[in-house]
Amino acid sequence: MWAWVLVACGTVGSSGTTPTGTPEPEPTPTPTDVVTSDTGTPATTSATTWHRDVRPLVEQHCATCHTDGGVAPFTFDDPAELDVLGPLLVSAVQDRTMPPWSFRDDCREVDGDLSLDAPTRAVFTTWAADGYALGDEADYVAPELPTVEEPPPADVVAYPIRPFTPDLSGPDDYVCLVSDLPVPDEMFVRWAQARPDHPELVHHVVTYAVPPEQLGRLEALAHGDLTQQFPCWESPVEYIGPTIDIWQPGPRPPYVERKDAVRVPAGSVFVLEVHFNDIGGVHPTLEDRTAIELWTLPEEQVENLLMVWPAVDYGIDIPAGEANAVNDLTVHLPVHAELATSSPHMHLLGTELRTRIRRGGSSSEQCVSDVDWDFDWQRRYAVPEGVTVAYAGDAGDVVDLRCVYDNSAAHQPVVDGVRQEPRDVVWGDSSLDEMCMDFLTFRVPFDPTASKGMCGGFDHCYQACAPDDPYCPLICMGNAGGACYACGFEAMYGACSASRCLRESVPLLACLALCDDLESDSYGCQLEECGRLFEDYQACAQPLFREGTCSRDYEACSGLVP
Repeated sequence: MWAWVLVACGTVGSSGTTPTGTPEPEPTPTPTDVVTSDTGTPATTSATTWHRDVRPLVEQHCATCHTDGGVAPFTFDDPAELDVLGPLLVSAVQDRTMPPWSFRDDCREVDGDLSLDAPTRAVFTTWAADGYALGDEADYVAPELPTVEEPPPADVVAYPIRPFTPDLSGPDDYVCLVSDLPVPDEMFVRWAQARPDHPELVHHVVTYAVPPEQLGRLEALAHGDLTQQFPCWESPVEYIGPTIDIWQPGPRPPYVERKDAVRVPAGSVFVLEVHFNDIGGVHPTLEDRTAIELWTLPEEQVENLLMVWPAVDYGIDIPAGEANAVNDLTVHLPVHAELATSSPHMHLLGTELRTRIRRGGSSSEQCVSDVDWDFDWQRRYAVPEGVTVAYAGDAGDVVDLRCVYDNSAAHQPVVDGVRQEPRDVVWGDSSLDEMCMDFLTFRVPFDPTASKGMCGGFDHCYQACAPDDPYCPLICMGNAGGACYACGFEAMYGACSASRCLRESVPLLACLALCDDLESDSYGCQLEECGRLFEDYQACAQPLFREGTCSRDYEACSGLVP
């Protein structure tokens, strides 16, 4: 039974960080030169022992989870259990599944890297070769543990208006809940942490802030009653309000005091989208009150605004029985900003996800994410302070997304105790369907004198656009976030603009309807497949926007003003 429960997580900010670059070869220490710590200090005797050499490393890198009350189901406190746990521990370290760090070394630097370097892994290998010797407890020296900055108490907590009961009769349920936390003034959220009531059953929690001009759409989704839970399949709230936070199973990046924040327009309501996953067959009836803790910044301290852009492949195709189903997609993001974090996401058949920024007009690439996928250990990978990963959609940069799946019989999920048969799998919300996405969080400089609202900052960006540049307005919408872009995209083809530019809008809309990846890559459709038609349409529509002739088309997009 130990094999399937051997999980661990390292201490955030530990010194066992593998530098970026080509993965290093495993050294083979000699019996007289055994590395006993990350610093490479040689042992004074030939045998590697638990108490002197291995125990300090386990406490440094594994005890965060393998402790009483931790997420791991056992501790390493009893040396008598090492005859069972020792071989499993060494195997997990050699396979690099412990600590659970799936981000590949040669991609980019990551804040809070949990991986063990090669000399540290070699200590475990040598311990196994020496017969898992316990040694003398008097030789044990407690390791110096790194200081981890903990966030202060949250400024506010958003609870759902009332407790809710998910439907767990099947493997999945998507529930949306509205909070009654008031937002009388514009709020800037610098850090957020979901607190699932039942984390063992929660696949993810996404928190949105729906601005007042979009409340009508939210009420329609909630069937007119915002005090009750409502189904949230296909994440419809994503398109009507900025994303505040995404919680997934696994450790979060370390807390960092930065002056970055997500803008929450005054009068917004917080909505929690909770995905319950119960393929294990427990199917309990429970009451839930999942909440979101929020840390805020006063406006005068905000330096950068954060916004989430998912790079998504909705067209994935995973044939039954295929052990290496590779899906590739290139996405054009309407963004000119710096990357803050990446957060890859797949389901149970996923094995690998890679995201690259390919520079416009060249073959040069910047790695963003490269993970050996583990559904149980999902994580947000932060760019360290002092490191810059830039993206310029207006200069031709694109995102290359690759997702690989194993749909063979041996890799099928077990539902209610029964291993499933391979079947053709496509995109879907259920954990038994699949996904291929990387949530990319970007930061843009905050301008307190610019427009506010869901599209805050658009006006100053737009004023810097050349009048004859049809794509600059899209970048300005994108820099305000995915919800602003979705609202602005719809408004650009609103009744006023489309009717006054009828000759240009009809062929353009017909072209967009035929675009292969409109849902995943609407900016790319307008830029490439329908580029000439889009440029003709903008030559007609943009003067109407600048003059305010069609301002009513944009009323649902607060801050989207010339």
